[in-house]
Amino acid sequence: MKFRIDRLLLMAILLVGVGQLTFTIVVDPHVRCSTTPEIASALANEGLPAKEQCLSDATAYHLLAAELSDTGRYERPFDRILLREHRPTAEYPPLFPFALSLVHRAGINSVDGAQAVIGTLNAMLTALAVCLIARTVGLGRWLQATAILIVGFQPLLLQAHALLMTDSMFLMIATFVALLAINAARRPGFMSAARLGIALGAAALTRGEGLLWIPILATFLGIAIARPFSVARRIAIGAAVLVFAGAVLLPWTARNAARFDALVPVSNNLGTVLDGANCELTYYGQGIGSWRSTFSAGAIDRTTDCFEGFHIEDNDFNEIRATTEARRAGTNYAKSHARRLPVVGAARVARTFGAFNPGQQINLEVLEGRDHLWQTVGTALWWITMPLAMAGLALMFRRDMTLSLMLAVPWVAVVITSVATYGNQRFRIGLDAVAIVLGLLAVHELTQTPSAIEHTASPADS
Repeated sequence: MKFRIDRLLLMAILLVGVGQLTFTIVVDPHVRCSTTPEIASALANEGLPAKEQCLSDATAYHLLAAELSDTGRYERPFDRILLREHRPTAEYPPLFPFALSLVHRAGINSVDGAQAVIGTLNAMLTALAVCLIARTVGLGRWLQATAILIVGFQPLLLQAHALLMTDSMFLMIATFVALLAINAARRPGFMSAARLGIALGAAALTRGEGLLWIPILATFLGIAIARPFSVARRIAIGAAVLVFAGAVLLPWTARNAARFDALVPVSNNLGTVLDGANCELTYYGQGIGSWRSTFSAGAIDRTTDCFEGFHIEDNDFNEIRATTEARRAGTNYAKSHARRLPVVGAARVARTFGAFNPGQQINLEVLEGRDHLWQTVGTALWWITMPLAMAGLALMFRRDMTLSLMLAVPWVAVVITSVATYGNQRFRIGLDAVAIVLGLLAVHELTQTPSAIEHTASPADS
């Protein structure tokens, strides 16, 4: 299948870039969090504006990238800033900070500048991947352009690209993973498996849940590959995906083993995730299925058993030991309250898909830096997208099981991630772009005459 970026599609992608850059500058969603005079002063000395002078992931990524660019060290950022302690870290997957460090080396040293560059670039690349997927599922050029614009201006995705967090890069990579998975299923071979494995490795180095995508996609690929390929050949191609993904992860895993004398394939933040996801506040009451911490910038609440933060002020603080203890606390709580897991798991999935206590969920997501109005509108638009996307996947299954299996992978990965951790619309980020394409496919096919549907049963050439 030939693909041409004609004027219409190019204009749509450029419009997405302009829109994203404008949103990042004008709306400027930023972290809203508490701080202390000591924290604010220390971060001000690092050149951070007032809105970033707090203990946030966005601030951490900025500090990580700056230190990586300036010294080549990958250290716990707040330990260095607040305590002048140089401690290596594996808490944050490395690919996003590395990309930010390249922006820093290019002379763009501010948080706002990095947000604008990284977010706009990722938005345009995501739009390109969406265009290719839309072409692959059989949508014509006008619907391809429509898919580009919807993905580019969906409020949840606008905010994902505008925040200095991993969501933007993971969205872009995951969308290309879906495209490469389709290609690997339709043109099975070790080269297509290698490309897919490399992309999956990059996704895992961006966000921890990317690790989960690797075995799921390798398994689905082995199932989806059609005859005349033998079972042994299918297994070999699936194994090749695993091998190439592992090869991408190997250098970082080796680095972590050398630094910490422990096996850490991507990051060790699963401990904090499980500790905050498995406690009284997230198993009972209004907060069921969410993630909670019991500390603020100024104090720690020790009356509950949710994640209480790390005691980095201790001279003998050890990141591996601290995350291991947090993971143990979370898993022990889950084991002792196993009867609640079905209810809690359902609440987690419902939160991720915007279907459980949406007002509270939006408020929790605003704490991560999102604008309340845009988050509310984006959630409401998702309620329209989701049933259409599910209908599109069902229609695709009737037409092309191979293609539908590949496009089902993000759904499966998102559900498993949510059940295993907690509910948050961020965890849906690898699915949202694919869901929009599937929704457009459903609208297109459900409004066509039978003869038109038959005509569009194969990818469009225009």
